[in-house]
Amino acid sequence: MLLQSLPVKSQIQNISVSPEIKLEVITMGQGSPLLFIPGFGMTAQLWLRQLEYFVAHHRIIIIHPPAHGKSDASDDVSPSKIAQYFVQVLKAMNIHESVDVVGTSYGSQIAQCLAARHSAMVNTLTIANGFYELKDRFSPTDPFAGGIISFGGELWLEFNEQSLQENEKLHKDYLFIKDSISLDSVDALTYIDSFTKTSTREILKDIKVPTLMISGTGDRLSTREVNNTMHDLVSGSQFYSIEGAGHFACVTHHREFNETLNHFISRRKEIPFGELTHENVD
Repeated sequence: MLLQSLPVKSQIQNISVSPEIKLEVITMGQGSPLLFIPGFGMTAQLWLRQLEYFVAHHRIIIIHPPAHGKSDASDDVSPSKIAQYFVQVLKAMNIHESVDVVGTSYGSQIAQCLAARHSAMVNTLTIANGFYELKDRFSPTDPFAGGIISFGGELWLEFNEQSLQENEKLHKDYLFIKDSISLDSVDALTYIDSFTKTSTREILKDIKVPTLMISGTGDRLSTREVNNTMHDLVSGSQFYSIEGAGHFACVTHHREFNETLNHFISRRKEIPFGELTHENVD
């Protein structure tokens, strides 16, 4: 695991959330708690560039959702249920202060449920390359994702064959992202069944914590239209667009992503609660 390359040692625990289910939890560092939630099929490795950046000043927590990594599978993988599991994990870890929560892609829906339904535990919310529902976005085949059923292949369009051949950095990013996948096809189908039935749109209005939305101009899933809707529904939320980034901005554009996230978290009391612009993050 690439996490071994980090300058601090990580601790791995398996914490029970029911008699049948334990979730894998990775923690490292000291300071204010910062929870990273990976997207569908992804594991902690996806956040490696964020761990390198934030570990010196935060207690970083990554909880693998059911069936991801070494977490046990669950019949109920709705964002609201997984958010409840995460609350149980944080309580079991004796986290007594509110947490800065960062969720990407499907992980952002879990993060939305945490902020809307368990707001006392959330200090700030960052929705990275996020959305509020996934319907009619799936294909049973994906030539890039190694068997993981994808959102109609749209997640991977930036990694087309020509781009991978012409851009060495993009090719490395693609391999890095692909290596973070840990979900078998049976469990993937359980999630996809949930995707077609659930939406977090109705709870967005209930989010009252400071909220930042980060997306890329080339993201075909977390589009500007989707982010505009979320931005309108989450009162006082801030939006930041990364030029040229696709759906994996935390990897492909990690420097700009990290700096934007850090400014939001560390300066939340200084920046007016409203539209985030290039001027007030530079």
